[in-house]
Amino acid sequence: MKKQYLCNMIHKGHTYLLAAWVVLIGTLALCACQRTAGNGLEAWAFSDDGGASWGLLGADGQILMPASSFRQQPSSVVGGMFSVPDEEGRLRLHSTDSPLHPVNPRSFARVGHFFADVALAQEEAQGPILLIDRRGNNIASTTQYPQYDIVQMHNFSNGRALFVTSQGKHGYLDTRGNVAVPPIYDLAYDYHEGTALVGMNNSQGETGFQLIDTDGHPKGSVRLSGCLLDTRLSDGRLLFKEQHSGHLGLLDEQGNVVSYLPESVRRASRSRHRIVVVYT
Repeated sequence: MKKQYLCNMIHKGHTYLLAAWVVLIGTLALCACQRTAGNGLEAWAFSDDGGASWGLLGADGQILMPASSFRQQPSSVVGGMFSVPDEEGRLRLHSTDSPLHPVNPRSFARVGHFFADVALAQEEAQGPILLIDRRGNNIASTTQYPQYDIVQMHNFSNGRALFVTSQGKHGYLDTRGNVAVPPIYDLAYDYHEGTALVGMNNSQGETGFQLIDTDGHPKGSVRLSGCLLDTRLSDGRLLFKEQHSGHLGLLDEQGNVVSYLPESVRRASRSRHRIVVVYT
């Protein structure tokens, strides 16, 4: 099941573009992924002169801002907000309410997307990770939690931002910067449909997975072994694939097997509107 999901992750010192694959229970799991284009994306940058100037093209195909609007390439628009580099390469926060003018004079080294009323940002590449509002003002900072030494964070999803500590533990912040789920997990993925897939390693290095709600309360445990898991629910279902047989099936949000797909099916999409596209 070779699905690939691209994600943006803010990290102290670096910005990563990652590919997260399905999880191998007990053996392998990769970093969690953040939603991108097609899920909250309202507009993206375009140029008709080879990159000398830029505009914004809406997801509906309509030109939001003509190609002559910006000298530097703006970010994608999410939640009515986007960023544009200035002459020094510093990012200025803009709003579609007044797209040609920054919302305030402040500049950043990095700015995340507004999948919530706040977004992640860093004033300096090696500086703390901030939560900022739509006016570019600080709401919270990772410096509030020196005991955790937070080094990575994802954009918000379902009002929760996945974070990783220097010890490799995963937890979640809410949109006010409070720790909604303490960093106790060895693996964790972004919330979707109010549920996140998380894992903890035992002394043999095997990973047991749970599905938790946005307060960190367990909804259920995944009791499969030797399987690949998708990283998020869709229509309340989680895809899995048996390694030895290649057989595909679906779990519910309590981790129970609710159905197997026909044995002839070797690939399947996430469920959408209760429809799964299959490949034989």
